[in-house]
Amino acid sequence: MTIPDEDRALQRLAAENKRLQDRVVELESELGRLEGGQAQGQVEATTRKFVKLIQAKDQTLSKYAEELEEKQEALEKTLAEVQEKNRELTNSLAAIRFFQDILANDPAIIVGFDADRNIAHFNSSAEQFFGAALAGMLFQPAAALPCEELQPRLGALLDEVLEKGELRGGPLRARGADYHLAVFPLRSAEGIRGAVLRLVRIEG
Repeated sequence: MTIPDEDRALQRLAAENKRLQDRVVELESELGRLEGGQAQGQVEATTRKFVKLIQAKDQTLSKYAEELEEKQEALEKTLAEVQEKNRELTNSLAAIRFFQDILANDPAIIVGFDADRNIAHFNSSAEQFFGAALAGMLFQPAAALPCEELQPRLGALLDEVLEKGELRGGPLRARGADYHLAVFPLRSAEGIRGAVLRLVRIEG
C-alpha cells in the first residue's frame, strides 16, 4: 500500500471513528432521556399509587368517623335513657321515703304481716304501744305481739282477711283506752301478699 493509500485509509478510519463517537454521544443522550422518562414514569406511578392509598385511607377514616359518630349518638341516647331512668328511680325512692315518713308519723298503730302471718313492718306508734321489744319481733308470728286484749281476736281476723280478702275489725278496749280495730288485706299485682293491722284510739 502506497503512502497516499495509507493516508486515505487513515482518514477514512478517523472519519468512521468520529462518526462512532458522535453516535455514542447521541446514544448516551437518548439513553439519558429514556432513563429520565422511565424515572419520571416510575415517580408518576408511585405518586398515583400513594394517591390511591391516601384516598383509600381517607375513605376508611371517613367510614370510621361515621361509625364513631353513630356510636356516639347511640351512646348519647343510651345516656339520656339512663339519666331518665335515674330520675324516675330518684322520684320513686323519694315517694317511698315520703310514704315511709307518713307511716312513721301516723298516730294510728300500724303493724304489717306477710302472707305467713309473720310481723313484717310496724310504725313508731306501734312501737310506743307494744313497747321497744317490738323491734326484736320482726318475722315472728303474729301471736308474739304483747297485747292480751288483742290476741284472742288477731289470729282469726288475719286468717279471715288473708283467705277472703275483706276488711275486718271493730271496737277494741285495750290498756285502759278505746280503739277502733281494722285488719285489711295488703294487695299487689300478684294478689294478696299480706295484711295490715290498724288501731286508732277513740278520744272522748
